[in-house]
Amino acid sequence: EPDWRAVLRETYNRAPAELEAQWVENLPRWTTGGWRTNLLAGFDLEPARDLIAKGHYASARRELEQSLRLFTDLNDEEGIAQINDLMAQTDIGLQAETLMGQTQASLELHDYDRARDLLGQAQSQFERLGGVQAPDETIAVYAGLSQQGLQAEQDLARARALSRRWADYPLARQAALSAGSAYADLGDSAGYESSAAVMKALDERQLRLVLLVGGLTLLSVAWLGLWLWSRGKSPLDWGH
Repeated sequence: EPDWRAVLRETYNRAPAELEAQWVENLPRWTTGGWRTNLLAGFDLEPARDLIAKGHYASARRELEQSLRLFTDLNDEEGIAQINDLMAQTDIGLQAETLMGQTQASLELHDYDRARDLLGQAQSQFERLGGVQAPDETIAVYAGLSQQGLQAEQDLARARALSRRWADYPLARQAALSAGSAYADLGDSAGYESSAAVMKALDERQLRLVLLVGGLTLLSVAWLGLWLWSRGKSPLDWGH
């Protein structure tokens, strides 16, 4: 076309002056970093690699999806292969993050066995990434809470088993006390109440035993006193 203004108007459905005004408005954003966000930026896979190394898997995947569209349009098999490898890493990372979230949820529900299993799966996923991005401090905290909860469950079960025998009362009470303390630290009200119920039952049983033994002792003393009183003097005097 001989008139470039007519071509612009026909192509963009905008007047050239309007297009220029929009360009001027966008220019400051473009010069301060917006220039990085463009189609050609998809050729550079380093930003995605850096995001993966920092554990920002969702952001890395968005970058890689843009690059994948570009390399697919160009039919660049080598580039597509690299992107697929990186996207596989983001999938592993996202799965690991999901498992960590499920571990936290299980701990909040005081499902310690499931929390331990989920945490093990998350650790396996992080190991597939080389372990560099693993949140070691969080993993250690979750592992400690899971172990504490499982130990409390074992102590409570042991207290219930030992409570069946009178002779095991001290051991049963100590196990119930340990379980209750652990549940209290974990904020597990249901576990704490179960431990308290076992301790209460043990104490009540022990009190009944003490009262029974005390009653028998008093009865024996009373019976002995009555017997001595009823005997009177001996009818036989061997000294004469």
